[in-house]
Amino acid sequence: MREAKVPSEPEALIAWFGEHGVVMERIGLEAGPLSQRLHAGMTEAGLAVELIETRHVRAAFNTLA
Repeated sequence: MREAKVPSEPEALIAWFGEHGVVMERIGLEAGPLSQRLHAGMTEAGLAVELIETRHVRAAFNTLA
């Protein structure tokens, strides 16, 4: 798990995920005002992106522990 501050632009996120040299199995985005645009751009770039409803984000992180 990694954390960083990245601009909320598809290109910036695609670049950030690509820097790690690891194939991302799945990327979760919290649903919000920018999520549709981010999801479309990242999916078009070949990333496996899922939108997660805000109330489900905490539960998604709890399954990682």
